[in-house]
This record gives sequence, C-alpha cells and structure tokens, in this order.
Amino acid sequence: MKLLKKKDAIDKMNSNKEYGEYTSILNEGLVYKNSRITGCGHLKISCLVECDIEVEGDVYVGFTGVVKGNINCTNLVAEGVITGETINATQNVSIIKGGSVEANLICAGLYITDNSVFNGACNMSVNKELSVDKEPRVATIAAH
Repeated sequence: MKLLKKKDAIDKMNSNKEYGEYTSILNEGLVYKNSRITGCGHLKISCLVECDIEVEGDVYVGFTGVVKGNINCTNLVAEGVITGETINATQNVSIIKGGSVEANLICAGLYITDNSVFNGACNMSVNKELSVDKEPRVATIAAH
C-alpha cells in the first residue's frame, strides 16, 4: 500500500483525463435515488447518490459527496463517503484525507492517505481477468 498526499492523488487522476475536465458534475443539493448512472467520461460527485454507478472513465467523490451503491469505473478518488458491496476500478482507487470507503475493492492499485477510512476486503490484480489456476490475494484493511 502506498500513501499519497491528497494533491498527489487528485493530480494522478487528473493526468489520466483526456482534457483535464469532468464530463459530468453532480453538484451539491442534488439527490439521485433508485436509478442507475451509466455512461462514458469522467464523473465528479458532490451530492447524495443512492444507486449503482457504471462509467467508462474516472469517478471523483468530493468531500460533500455521498454514494450508497456499487461503482464500476477506471479510477476512483474518494474524498467523500462511499458505502456499497463492491467497487471495481480497472486501475486505481485513492482514498484521500477525510474520505471513507466501506466496500470490497477490486483494483490494480490502492492509495490511502492519512485520516481516511477503508473497511472491506481488497483484491488487487494487475490483469483485468484473474487466471483460473491462480488464487487472488485478498487483504482486509482497516485504516483510521
């Protein structure tokens, strides 16, 4: 596990974006319930979302953001609160200062900064698909 500064985690995610901007922004004051968010592009969440999210791009949950649901994306940066069963990021998950994630993670890289919270299991695999003859390594981490 590698610890990054908050700015480094955000810069790492921003460097992966095609134009350095988000395709969709869900701002404070909005509430999304009982539907599913899908699409292509990068998503920034600063509100309450109570549904599953599946995007071909990065997801950034800002410090005012709360997500209650599963997430499938390329990279995830959690500065807000995320609770769900599974988060599947094909690249990296970053939980930065003040962020809280309570879910099982499937990702290639995990970054947790000081004063962040992660409760769940983490299955890290360099390959998108795990080979049948090799057991995945699973780590349970509680960082406070």
